[in-house]
Amino acid sequence: MRLLHFASRPDDTHLLRMPVSASPSLSSILALVLFTTLIGGCAPDSTSNGDAPTSHPAALALDGAFDEWNSIPELVRDSIGDGGETDVQSLSMAHDDEYLFVSFRLNAALTLQQDNDLTLALDLDADESTGNADGADLTWTFGERNGTYYGPSTTELGHADLGFASLPTVSSNQYEIALRRAATPGQSEWLTTGDTVCAVLESQTDRAPDTGRVCYKLTEGPSNVNDGPVELERAPETQVRVISHNVLQDTLFTAPVRNAYERIYRTVEPDVYALQEIYDHEAEVTRTRIAELTDTDATEWHTAKLGLDLVVVSRFPILGTHTIPGFEDYESGAYLLDTNQEMGHPLLLINMHPPCCTGGEPTSDLKRQRVVDAVVAFLRDTHEDGGPLDVPTDTPILIVGDMNFVGDAQQPASLADGGILNTSLFGDASAPDWDGSPLLDINPSQTGAPLHTTWENADSSFPPGRLDYAYLSDSVAEVKRAYTLSTSQLPDSVRTAYGLKKEDTARASDHLPLVIDISSDD
Repeated sequence: MRLLHFASRPDDTHLLRMPVSASPSLSSILALVLFTTLIGGCAPDSTSNGDAPTSHPAALALDGAFDEWNSIPELVRDSIGDGGETDVQSLSMAHDDEYLFVSFRLNAALTLQQDNDLTLALDLDADESTGNADGADLTWTFGERNGTYYGPSTTELGHADLGFASLPTVSSNQYEIALRRAATPGQSEWLTTGDTVCAVLESQTDRAPDTGRVCYKLTEGPSNVNDGPVELERAPETQVRVISHNVLQDTLFTAPVRNAYERIYRTVEPDVYALQEIYDHEAEVTRTRIAELTDTDATEWHTAKLGLDLVVVSRFPILGTHTIPGFEDYESGAYLLDTNQEMGHPLLLINMHPPCCTGGEPTSDLKRQRVVDAVVAFLRDTHEDGGPLDVPTDTPILIVGDMNFVGDAQQPASLADGGILNTSLFGDASAPDWDGSPLLDINPSQTGAPLHTTWENADSSFPPGRLDYAYLSDSVAEVKRAYTLSTSQLPDSVRTAYGLKKEDTARASDHLPLVIDISSDD
Protein backbone atom coordinates (compact mmCIF):
# COMPACT_ATOMS: atom_id res chain seq x y z
CA MET A 1 0.00 0.00 0.00
CA ARG A 2 1.28 3.42 -0.89
CA LEU A 3 1.99 5.92 1.89
CA LEU A 4 0.66 9.40 1.32
CA HIS A 5 2.59 12.54 2.14
CA PHE A 6 1.10 15.27 4.29
CA ALA A 7 3.70 17.78 3.06
CA SER A 8 3.34 21.51 3.69
CA ARG A 9 2.64 23.95 0.88
CA PRO A 10 5.95 25.20 -0.61
CA ASP A 11 6.98 28.73 0.35
CA ASP A 12 6.88 31.16 -2.60
CA THR A 13 8.67 34.03 -0.77
CA HIS A 14 11.94 33.21 -2.52
CA LEU A 15 10.51 34.65 -5.75
CA LEU A 16 12.05 38.00 -6.74
CA ARG A 17 10.10 41.13 -5.89
CA MET A 18 9.90 43.76 -8.64
CA PRO A 19 10.96 47.31 -7.75
CA VAL A 20 8.28 49.98 -7.78
CA SER A 21 8.99 53.43 -9.24
CA ALA A 22 6.92 56.53 -9.17
CA SER A 23 6.86 56.70 -12.97
CA PRO A 24 6.99 53.16 -14.27
CA SER A 25 8.67 52.68 -17.62
CA LEU A 26 7.39 50.41 -20.39
CA SER A 27 10.15 47.94 -19.57
CA SER A 28 9.17 47.78 -15.91
CA ILE A 29 5.53 47.25 -16.84
CA LEU A 30 6.51 44.41 -19.16
CA ALA A 31 8.68 42.96 -16.40
CA LEU A 32 5.74 43.14 -13.99
CA VAL A 33 3.54 41.31 -16.49
CA LEU A 34 6.22 38.64 -16.85
CA PHE A 35 6.53 38.35 -13.07
CA THR A 36 2.75 37.94 -12.72
CA THR A 37 2.81 35.21 -15.33
CA LEU A 38 5.59 33.42 -13.46
CA ILE A 39 3.63 33.63 -10.22
CA GLY A 40 0.61 32.06 -11.94
CA GLY A 41 2.75 29.33 -13.41
CA CYS A 42 4.27 28.46 -10.05
CA ALA A 43 0.96 28.30 -8.20
CA PRO A 44 -0.45 24.88 -7.32
CA ASP A 45 -3.20 23.70 -9.67
CA SER A 46 -5.70 23.02 -6.91
CA THR A 47 -7.40 25.11 -4.26
CA SER A 48 -8.06 23.90 -0.73
CA ASN A 49 -8.54 25.09 2.81
CA GLY A 50 -5.17 23.67 3.86
CA ASP A 51 -4.87 23.20 7.62
CA ALA A 52 -7.63 25.72 8.38
CA PRO A 53 -10.52 23.39 9.25
CA THR A 54 -14.06 23.98 8.07
CA SER A 55 -17.19 22.14 9.16
CA HIS A 56 -20.35 21.11 7.32
CA PRO A 57 -22.65 19.15 9.64
CA ALA A 58 -25.50 17.68 7.64
CA ALA A 59 -28.03 14.87 7.84
CA LEU A 60 -27.04 13.18 4.58
CA ALA A 61 -28.20 9.93 3.01
CA LEU A 62 -25.63 7.64 1.42
CA ASP A 63 -27.81 6.93 -1.61
CA GLY A 64 -25.48 7.33 -4.58
CA ALA A 65 -27.52 10.27 -5.91
CA PHE A 66 -25.33 13.22 -4.73
CA ASP A 67 -28.09 15.85 -4.79
CA GLU A 68 -27.46 16.72 -1.15
CA TRP A 69 -23.77 17.36 -1.81
CA ASN A 70 -24.66 20.37 -3.98
CA SER A 71 -25.11 22.38 -0.77
CA ILE A 72 -21.82 21.18 0.77
CA PRO A 73 -18.80 23.36 -0.16
CA GLU A 74 -15.85 21.56 -1.74
CA LEU A 75 -12.73 21.33 0.41
CA VAL A 76 -10.58 20.76 -2.67
CA ARG A 77 -11.16 21.79 -6.26
CA ASP A 78 -8.45 20.42 -8.52
CA SER A 79 -7.61 21.43 -12.06
CA ILE A 80 -8.91 19.21 -14.84
CA GLY A 81 -6.29 17.38 -16.85
CA ASP A 82 -3.40 17.40 -14.37
CA GLY A 83 -3.83 13.83 -13.18
CA GLY A 84 -3.43 11.42 -16.06
CA GLU A 85 -5.56 8.28 -15.99
CA THR A 86 -7.16 8.94 -12.59
CA ASP A 87 -7.64 12.68 -12.22
CA VAL A 88 -9.17 13.80 -8.91
CA GLN A 89 -11.31 16.89 -9.44
CA SER A 90 -12.89 17.60 -6.05
CA LEU A 91 -13.12 16.42 -2.45
CA SER A 92 -15.85 17.24 0.07
CA MET A 93 -16.63 16.17 3.64
CA ALA A 94 -19.63 16.30 5.97
CA HIS A 95 -20.78 14.60 9.17
CA ASP A 96 -23.73 13.74 11.36
CA ASP A 97 -23.62 12.39 14.89
CA GLU A 98 -22.84 8.85 13.69
CA TYR A 99 -20.98 9.06 10.37
CA LEU A 100 -18.17 10.92 8.65
CA PHE A 101 -19.06 11.35 4.97
CA VAL A 102 -16.59 11.89 2.13
CA SER A 103 -17.48 12.61 -1.49
CA PHE A 104 -15.18 13.03 -4.47
CA ARG A 105 -15.33 13.51 -8.23
CA LEU A 106 -12.96 12.11 -10.84
CA ASN A 107 -12.32 12.95 -14.48
CA ALA A 108 -13.60 9.57 -15.69
CA ALA A 109 -15.73 6.71 -14.43
CA LEU A 110 -14.21 3.76 -12.60
CA THR A 111 -15.51 0.95 -10.40
CA LEU A 112 -14.49 1.97 -6.90
CA GLN A 113 -14.20 -1.49 -5.36
CA GLN A 114 -11.75 -2.90 -7.92
CA ASP A 115 -9.08 -2.16 -10.51
CA ASN A 116 -7.86 1.20 -9.21
CA ASP A 117 -5.19 2.49 -6.83
CA LEU A 118 -7.16 5.41 -5.40
CA THR A 119 -6.22 5.85 -1.73
CA LEU A 120 -7.74 8.00 1.01
CA ALA A 121 -5.43 8.97 3.88
CA LEU A 122 -6.85 10.40 7.10
CA ASP A 123 -5.01 12.09 9.93
CA LEU A 124 -7.63 11.36 12.56
CA ASP A 125 -6.21 13.57 15.30
CA ALA A 126 -4.75 16.38 13.14
CA ASP A 127 -1.37 15.59 14.69
CA GLU A 128 1.40 14.92 12.18
CA SER A 129 3.60 13.43 14.91
CA THR A 130 1.27 10.42 15.23
CA GLY A 131 0.38 7.80 12.67
CA ASN A 132 2.76 6.75 9.90
CA ALA A 133 5.85 8.65 8.86
CA ASP A 134 3.68 11.11 6.95
CA GLY A 135 1.14 11.72 9.73
CA ALA A 136 -1.68 9.55 8.40
CA ASP A 137 -3.40 7.45 11.07
CA LEU A 138 -5.52 5.57 8.54
CA THR A 139 -5.19 4.75 4.85
CA TRP A 140 -7.79 2.99 2.72
CA THR A 141 -7.04 1.82 -0.82
CA PHE A 142 -10.38 1.43 -2.59
CA GLY A 143 -9.42 -0.93 -5.41
CA GLU A 144 -7.59 -3.27 -3.02
CA ARG A 145 -10.49 -3.14 -0.54
CA ASN A 146 -8.27 -2.85 2.51
CA GLY A 147 -6.81 -0.33 4.87
CA THR A 148 -4.09 0.19 7.43
CA TYR A 149 -4.34 1.79 10.86
CA TYR A 150 -1.14 3.29 12.27
CA GLY A 151 -1.50 3.29 16.04
CA PRO A 152 0.84 1.89 18.68
CA SER A 153 1.13 -0.96 16.19
CA THR A 154 0.25 -1.24 12.51
CA THR A 155 -3.07 -3.00 11.91
CA GLU A 156 -4.51 -4.20 8.60
CA LEU A 157 -8.23 -3.41 8.34
CA GLY A 158 -11.28 -4.53 6.44
CA HIS A 159 -14.41 -2.52 5.74
CA ALA A 160 -16.24 -3.88 8.79
CA ASP A 161 -13.54 -2.49 11.10
CA LEU A 162 -14.43 1.00 9.92
CA GLY A 163 -18.16 0.74 9.36
CA PHE A 164 -17.26 1.57 5.76
CA ALA A 165 -19.83 1.82 2.98
CA SER A 166 -19.72 3.45 -0.45
CA LEU A 167 -22.13 4.19 -3.28
CA PRO A 168 -22.79 3.78 -6.10
CA THR A 169 -21.74 0.15 -6.46
CA VAL A 170 -21.62 0.55 -10.26
CA SER A 171 -19.10 2.55 -12.28
CA SER A 172 -19.17 6.32 -11.77
CA ASN A 173 -16.98 9.40 -11.79
CA GLN A 174 -18.44 10.47 -8.44
CA TYR A 175 -18.60 8.52 -5.19
CA GLU A 176 -19.64 9.01 -1.60
CA ILE A 177 -18.47 7.01 1.38
CA ALA A 178 -19.50 6.75 5.02
CA LEU A 179 -17.29 5.85 7.98
CA ARG A 180 -18.85 5.09 11.35
CA ARG A 181 -17.42 7.56 13.85
CA ALA A 182 -17.72 5.06 16.71
CA ALA A 183 -15.66 2.44 14.86
CA THR A 184 -12.56 1.35 16.79
CA PRO A 185 -9.82 0.49 14.29
CA GLY A 186 -7.25 0.90 17.06
CA GLN A 187 -9.28 -1.45 19.31
CA SER A 188 -9.62 1.15 22.06
CA GLU A 189 -10.04 4.57 20.45
CA TRP A 190 -12.92 5.74 18.29
CA LEU A 191 -12.26 6.45 14.64
CA THR A 192 -12.61 10.17 15.29
CA THR A 193 -10.61 10.66 18.47
CA GLY A 194 -10.32 14.43 18.18
CA ASP A 195 -12.38 17.25 16.76
CA THR A 196 -10.38 17.65 13.54
CA VAL A 197 -9.65 15.23 10.68
CA CYS A 198 -7.23 15.98 7.83
CA ALA A 199 -7.36 14.21 4.48
CA VAL A 200 -5.54 13.51 1.23
CA LEU A 201 -6.94 11.61 -1.76
CA GLU A 202 -4.29 10.23 -4.11
CA SER A 203 -3.72 7.90 -7.04
CA GLN A 204 -0.56 7.03 -8.94
CA THR A 205 -1.22 9.98 -11.25
CA ASP A 206 -2.85 12.67 -9.10
CA ARG A 207 -3.21 14.05 -5.60
CA ALA A 208 -5.85 16.24 -3.97
CA PRO A 209 -4.78 18.66 -2.74
CA ASP A 210 -1.62 18.93 -4.84
CA THR A 211 0.36 19.77 -1.71
CA GLY A 212 -0.41 19.70 1.99
CA ARG A 213 -3.77 18.41 3.13
CA VAL A 214 -7.31 19.56 3.84
CA CYS A 215 -8.68 19.63 7.36
CA TYR A 216 -12.23 19.24 8.58
CA LYS A 217 -13.69 20.10 11.98
CA LEU A 218 -16.11 17.69 13.66
CA THR A 219 -18.70 19.68 15.55
CA GLU A 220 -21.82 18.40 17.24
CA GLY A 221 -23.65 16.85 14.33
CA PRO A 222 -27.34 16.37 13.61
CA SER A 223 -29.01 13.01 14.05
CA ASN A 224 -28.80 10.79 10.99
CA VAL A 225 -31.45 11.38 8.37
CA ASN A 226 -33.37 8.21 9.33
CA ASP A 227 -33.14 8.61 13.10
CA GLY A 228 -36.82 9.46 13.51
CA PRO A 229 -39.67 7.10 14.35
CA VAL A 230 -39.37 3.73 12.58
CA GLU A 231 -42.61 2.37 11.13
CA LEU A 232 -42.36 -1.15 9.74
CA GLU A 233 -46.08 -1.83 9.30
CA ARG A 234 -47.74 -1.06 5.99
CA ALA A 235 -48.48 2.57 5.25
CA PRO A 236 -52.05 3.88 5.21
CA GLU A 237 -53.82 3.39 1.88
CA THR A 238 -51.41 0.65 0.84
CA GLN A 239 -53.08 -1.75 -1.58
CA VAL A 240 -50.23 -4.24 -2.02
CA ARG A 241 -47.10 -4.92 0.06
CA VAL A 242 -44.24 -6.76 -1.67
CA ILE A 243 -41.02 -8.09 -0.16
CA SER A 244 -38.01 -8.86 -2.36
CA HIS A 245 -35.45 -11.09 -0.66
CA ASN A 246 -32.43 -13.09 -1.79
CA VAL A 247 -32.52 -16.00 0.66
CA LEU A 248 -28.87 -17.06 0.19
CA GLN A 249 -28.92 -20.43 -1.50
CA ASP A 250 -32.06 -21.86 0.09
CA THR A 251 -31.22 -20.90 3.69
CA LEU A 252 -34.93 -20.16 4.02
CA PHE A 253 -35.29 -23.91 4.59
CA THR A 254 -32.44 -24.45 7.08
CA ALA A 255 -33.22 -25.03 10.75
CA PRO A 256 -30.54 -22.77 12.34
CA VAL A 257 -32.00 -19.61 10.81
CA ARG A 258 -35.69 -20.51 10.85
CA ASN A 259 -36.43 -18.26 13.81
CA ALA A 260 -34.76 -15.27 12.14
CA TYR A 261 -36.88 -15.66 9.01
CA GLU A 262 -39.96 -16.17 11.14
CA ARG A 263 -39.43 -12.93 13.05
CA ILE A 264 -38.67 -10.97 9.86
CA TYR A 265 -41.63 -12.20 7.84
CA ARG A 266 -44.13 -11.96 10.71
CA THR A 267 -43.04 -8.37 11.26
CA VAL A 268 -43.24 -7.34 7.62
CA GLU A 269 -46.42 -9.29 6.73
CA PRO A 270 -46.17 -8.89 2.94
CA ASP A 271 -48.89 -9.84 0.49
CA VAL A 272 -46.31 -11.01 -2.04
CA TYR A 273 -42.90 -12.65 -1.60
CA ALA A 274 -40.49 -12.25 -4.54
CA LEU A 275 -37.63 -14.57 -3.62
CA GLN A 276 -34.29 -15.25 -5.25
CA GLU A 277 -31.77 -18.09 -4.81
CA ILE A 278 -34.26 -20.88 -4.22
CA TYR A 279 -32.35 -23.42 -6.29
CA ASP A 280 -33.14 -26.72 -4.57
CA HIS A 281 -36.80 -26.38 -3.62
CA GLU A 282 -39.90 -26.23 -5.77
CA ALA A 283 -42.67 -23.66 -5.59
CA GLU A 284 -45.10 -25.80 -3.56
CA VAL A 285 -42.45 -26.53 -0.93
CA THR A 286 -41.67 -22.82 -0.74
CA ARG A 287 -45.34 -21.98 -0.27
CA THR A 288 -45.54 -24.47 2.59
CA ARG A 289 -42.45 -22.95 4.18
CA ILE A 290 -43.87 -19.43 4.00
CA ALA A 291 -47.11 -20.66 5.59
CA GLU A 292 -45.14 -22.30 8.42
CA LEU A 293 -43.03 -19.20 9.04
CA THR A 294 -46.04 -16.88 9.09
CA ASP A 295 -48.45 -19.23 10.89
CA THR A 296 -50.92 -19.16 8.00
CA ASP A 297 -52.69 -21.81 5.96
CA ALA A 298 -50.83 -22.83 2.80
CA THR A 299 -54.09 -22.72 0.87
CA GLU A 300 -54.14 -18.94 1.36
CA TRP A 301 -51.13 -18.62 -0.92
CA HIS A 302 -50.48 -18.98 -4.65
CA THR A 303 -47.04 -19.73 -6.04
CA ALA A 304 -44.92 -20.26 -9.15
CA LYS A 305 -41.23 -20.83 -9.84
CA LEU A 306 -39.49 -19.56 -12.98
CA GLY A 307 -35.88 -19.74 -14.11
CA LEU A 308 -33.21 -21.26 -11.92
CA ASP A 309 -34.22 -19.77 -8.59
CA LEU A 310 -37.08 -17.26 -8.85
CA VAL A 311 -40.11 -18.03 -6.69
CA VAL A 312 -43.14 -15.83 -6.05
CA VAL A 313 -45.55 -16.63 -3.22
CA SER A 314 -48.66 -14.44 -3.36
CA ARG A 315 -51.95 -13.95 -1.54
CA PHE A 316 -53.35 -12.93 -4.91
CA PRO A 317 -54.08 -15.53 -7.60
CA ILE A 318 -51.42 -15.74 -10.31
CA LEU A 319 -53.20 -15.12 -13.62
CA GLY A 320 -50.21 -16.06 -15.75
CA THR A 321 -46.44 -16.41 -15.83
CA HIS A 322 -43.79 -15.98 -18.50
CA THR A 323 -40.10 -16.86 -18.47
CA ILE A 324 -38.07 -14.03 -20.01
CA PRO A 325 -34.94 -15.45 -21.70
CA GLY A 326 -31.76 -13.54 -20.87
CA PHE A 327 -28.33 -15.13 -21.05
CA GLU A 328 -28.27 -18.93 -21.05
CA ASP A 329 -29.82 -20.09 -17.74
CA TYR A 330 -30.08 -16.56 -16.34
CA GLU A 331 -33.74 -15.89 -17.00
CA SER A 332 -36.21 -13.48 -15.43
CA GLY A 333 -39.75 -14.24 -14.34
CA ALA A 334 -42.91 -12.26 -15.14
CA TYR A 335 -45.96 -12.89 -12.94
CA LEU A 336 -49.37 -11.33 -13.57
CA LEU A 337 -51.14 -11.12 -10.21
CA ASP A 338 -54.87 -10.70 -9.75
CA THR A 339 -54.96 -7.50 -7.72
CA ASN A 340 -58.03 -6.19 -9.54
CA GLN A 341 -60.09 -5.98 -6.37
CA GLU A 342 -57.35 -4.10 -4.48
CA MET A 343 -55.86 -1.90 -7.23
CA GLY A 344 -58.48 -1.86 -9.95
CA HIS A 345 -55.86 -3.51 -12.17
CA PRO A 346 -53.72 -6.62 -12.11
CA LEU A 347 -50.09 -6.17 -11.03
CA LEU A 348 -47.25 -7.17 -13.36
CA LEU A 349 -44.41 -8.33 -11.10
CA ILE A 350 -41.02 -9.12 -12.63
CA ASN A 351 -38.51 -11.02 -10.48
CA MET A 352 -34.86 -10.86 -11.60
CA HIS A 353 -31.48 -12.30 -10.66
CA PRO A 354 -28.82 -11.50 -13.27
CA PRO A 355 -25.37 -13.11 -12.85
CA CYS A 356 -22.74 -11.53 -10.65
CA CYS A 357 -19.17 -12.52 -11.32
CA THR A 358 -19.17 -15.68 -13.40
CA GLY A 359 -15.97 -15.14 -15.40
CA GLY A 360 -15.38 -16.32 -18.93
CA GLU A 361 -16.78 -14.81 -22.10
CA PRO A 362 -18.75 -12.76 -22.62
CA THR A 363 -17.92 -10.60 -19.63
CA SER A 364 -20.19 -10.51 -16.59
CA ASP A 365 -21.20 -6.98 -17.59
CA LEU A 366 -22.41 -8.19 -20.99
CA LYS A 367 -24.23 -11.16 -19.44
CA ARG A 368 -26.09 -8.86 -17.04
CA GLN A 369 -26.85 -6.45 -19.85
CA ARG A 370 -28.45 -9.22 -21.90
CA VAL A 371 -30.71 -10.10 -18.97
CA VAL A 372 -31.68 -6.43 -18.66
CA ASP A 373 -32.14 -6.01 -22.43
CA ALA A 374 -34.51 -8.99 -22.46
CA VAL A 375 -36.70 -7.49 -19.72
CA VAL A 376 -36.82 -4.13 -21.51
CA ALA A 377 -37.84 -5.92 -24.73
CA PHE A 378 -40.55 -7.81 -22.82
CA LEU A 379 -41.94 -4.52 -21.51
CA ARG A 380 -41.82 -2.99 -25.00
CA ASP A 381 -43.88 -5.88 -26.36
CA THR A 382 -46.24 -5.61 -23.40
CA HIS A 383 -46.88 -1.94 -24.17
CA GLU A 384 -47.43 -2.61 -27.87
CA ASP A 385 -49.94 -5.47 -27.78
CA GLY A 386 -50.12 -6.86 -24.25
CA GLY A 387 -47.20 -9.21 -24.80
CA PRO A 388 -47.25 -12.93 -24.01
CA LEU A 389 -49.32 -12.35 -20.85
CA ASP A 390 -51.90 -10.13 -22.57
CA VAL A 391 -51.31 -7.40 -19.98
CA PRO A 392 -54.00 -4.69 -19.96
CA THR A 393 -52.94 -1.11 -20.67
CA ASP A 394 -51.93 0.90 -17.57
CA THR A 395 -51.30 -2.21 -15.49
CA PRO A 396 -48.89 -1.27 -12.66
CA ILE A 397 -45.42 -2.75 -13.19
CA LEU A 398 -43.05 -3.59 -10.33
CA ILE A 399 -39.58 -4.98 -11.07
CA VAL A 400 -37.57 -6.35 -8.14
CA GLY A 401 -34.63 -8.61 -7.48
CA ASP A 402 -31.00 -9.12 -6.66
CA MET A 403 -29.62 -7.40 -9.75
CA ASN A 404 -25.90 -7.87 -9.04
CA PHE A 405 -25.19 -4.46 -10.58
CA VAL A 406 -21.51 -4.29 -9.63
CA GLY A 407 -19.91 -3.12 -12.89
CA ASP A 408 -21.10 -0.98 -15.76
CA ALA A 409 -23.66 1.68 -14.79
CA GLN A 410 -25.40 1.05 -18.12
CA GLN A 411 -27.31 -1.89 -16.61
CA PRO A 412 -29.41 -0.04 -13.99
CA ALA A 413 -29.76 2.88 -16.40
CA SER A 414 -31.14 0.59 -19.11
CA LEU A 415 -33.67 -0.97 -16.77
CA ALA A 416 -34.91 2.45 -15.68
CA ASP A 417 -35.03 4.24 -19.03
CA GLY A 418 -35.55 1.36 -21.46
CA GLY A 419 -32.23 1.41 -23.26
CA ILE A 420 -31.25 -1.78 -25.11
CA LEU A 421 -27.56 -2.33 -25.80
CA ASN A 422 -27.83 -5.44 -27.98
CA THR A 423 -30.48 -4.36 -30.47
CA SER A 424 -29.57 -7.15 -32.90
CA LEU A 425 -30.84 -9.69 -30.35
CA PHE A 426 -33.57 -7.77 -28.56
CA GLY A 427 -34.78 -5.08 -30.94
CA ASP A 428 -35.25 -1.38 -30.42
CA ALA A 429 -35.11 0.47 -27.12
CA SER A 430 -38.40 1.55 -25.59
CA ALA A 431 -39.37 3.66 -22.59
CA PRO A 432 -40.65 1.17 -19.98
CA ASP A 433 -43.48 3.16 -18.36
CA TRP A 434 -46.90 3.47 -19.95
CA ASP A 435 -46.57 7.21 -20.56
CA GLY A 436 -43.20 6.90 -22.29
CA SER A 437 -41.19 7.90 -19.23
CA PRO A 438 -38.53 6.00 -17.24
CA LEU A 439 -39.47 3.75 -14.34
CA LEU A 440 -39.05 5.06 -10.82
CA ASP A 441 -35.94 3.68 -9.10
CA ILE A 442 -37.37 3.38 -5.59
CA ASN A 443 -33.95 3.07 -3.88
CA PRO A 444 -35.21 2.52 -0.30
CA SER A 445 -33.05 3.40 2.67
CA GLN A 446 -32.16 1.11 5.54
CA THR A 447 -34.36 1.33 8.61
CA GLY A 448 -32.71 3.55 11.21
CA ALA A 449 -29.60 4.37 9.15
CA PRO A 450 -28.69 6.83 6.37
CA LEU A 451 -27.48 3.97 4.15
CA HIS A 452 -29.03 2.66 0.93
CA THR A 453 -26.85 -0.44 0.74
CA THR A 454 -28.66 -3.80 0.51
CA TRP A 455 -25.84 -6.36 0.71
CA GLU A 456 -23.29 -6.75 3.47
CA ASN A 457 -20.89 -9.47 4.53
CA ALA A 458 -18.35 -8.69 7.22
CA ASP A 459 -16.23 -11.67 6.15
CA SER A 460 -15.95 -10.55 2.52
CA SER A 461 -13.34 -8.10 1.27
CA PHE A 462 -16.11 -6.35 -0.67
CA PRO A 463 -17.75 -3.56 1.33
CA PRO A 464 -21.52 -3.15 1.63
CA GLY A 465 -23.13 -2.33 -1.70
CA ARG A 466 -26.44 -1.81 -3.41
CA LEU A 467 -27.25 -5.03 -5.27
CA ASP A 468 -31.03 -5.22 -4.77
CA TYR A 469 -33.33 -2.89 -6.70
CA ALA A 470 -37.00 -2.07 -7.11
CA TYR A 471 -38.51 -0.16 -10.05
CA LEU A 472 -42.11 1.03 -10.36
CA SER A 473 -44.23 2.37 -13.22
CA ASP A 474 -45.05 5.54 -11.34
CA SER A 475 -47.27 6.93 -14.10
CA VAL A 476 -49.99 4.53 -12.89
CA ALA A 477 -48.92 3.61 -9.34
CA GLU A 478 -47.26 5.21 -6.34
CA VAL A 479 -45.05 4.18 -3.45
CA LYS A 480 -46.69 4.55 -0.05
CA ARG A 481 -43.75 3.30 2.00
CA ALA A 482 -40.46 1.61 1.18
CA TYR A 483 -37.54 0.47 3.29
CA THR A 484 -34.62 -1.91 3.42
CA LEU A 485 -34.92 -3.86 6.66
CA SER A 486 -31.69 -3.99 8.66
CA THR A 487 -32.38 -5.25 12.16
CA SER A 488 -28.87 -4.33 13.32
CA GLN A 489 -29.58 -0.64 12.61
CA LEU A 490 -32.86 -0.51 14.52
CA PRO A 491 -32.95 1.01 18.00
CA ASP A 492 -33.36 -1.55 20.79
CA SER A 493 -36.79 -0.16 21.60
CA VAL A 494 -37.99 -0.76 18.03
CA ARG A 495 -36.64 -4.32 17.93
CA THR A 496 -38.37 -5.05 21.20
CA ALA A 497 -41.66 -3.58 20.01
CA TYR A 498 -41.65 -5.72 16.85
CA GLY A 499 -40.18 -8.85 18.41
CA LEU A 500 -36.97 -8.71 16.36
CA LYS A 501 -33.38 -9.52 17.30
CA LYS A 502 -30.36 -7.45 16.30
CA GLU A 503 -28.75 -10.19 14.19
CA ASP A 504 -31.91 -11.39 12.42
CA THR A 505 -31.37 -9.97 8.92
CA ALA A 506 -27.65 -10.83 8.93
CA ARG A 507 -28.34 -14.41 10.04
CA ALA A 508 -31.03 -14.92 7.43
CA SER A 509 -28.99 -13.77 4.43
CA ASP A 510 -26.22 -11.50 3.22
CA HIS A 511 -28.95 -9.57 1.37
CA LEU A 512 -31.32 -7.30 3.26
CA PRO A 513 -35.02 -7.57 2.38
CA LEU A 514 -36.63 -4.73 0.43
CA VAL A 515 -40.19 -3.89 1.49
CA ILE A 516 -42.39 -1.92 -0.92
CA ASP A 517 -45.92 -0.61 -0.27
CA ILE A 518 -47.73 0.47 -3.44
CA SER A 519 -51.14 1.60 -4.58
CA SER A 520 -52.76 2.45 -7.88
CA ASP A 521 -52.96 6.08 -8.96
CA ASP A 522 -56.62 5.59 -9.88
